[in-house]
Parts: sequence; structure tokens; C-alpha cells
Amino acid sequence: MELNGKSVEIDALGKSLENLAKHKGIVYYGREDAKGEPHPNGLKVMEMVTRNGLPVRLSTKQDFSDHVGPDGRSKD
Repeated sequence: MELNGKSVEIDALGKSLENLAKHKGIVYYGREDAKGEPHPNGLKVMEMVTRNGLPVRLSTKQDFSDHVGPDGRSKD
């Protein structure tokens, strides 16, 4: 799992998401195999994002160039 391009443990990610929520941040979330089943940690991440009330942009690309915006449209 990565945060800002660096490997991170789930507990450290949780603390970062709490801090991000305090600063009204946005989560850009993607995974390598978007069509396959998510890793259990991916589900934990989404639970933390939801618990912190963070807006999330989903992407299928590592560079997030195709993220889906708040209007539900892909930003290809």
C-alpha cells in the first residue's frame, strides 16, 4: 500500500487520513487490478476514508489521470 508514492503500513495510513480530514483533503484511490477482487486492506482503507468523511476520487491508472470527479465523469 502506498501513500504519496511511498510504502506505508495500514496504521500509519489511518493516522494520515485522520490528519487529511482535519485539513479538508481529498483521497485519490486506485489499485493495480481494478477489475479483480480488492485486497482486504483495500476494504479497510475505504472504511477509514468513509469514517473520516473524506471525499474520494477513484482511478484505474497509477498516475490518477483517469480519476472520476464529483460529477461522476472520468477525467481522461
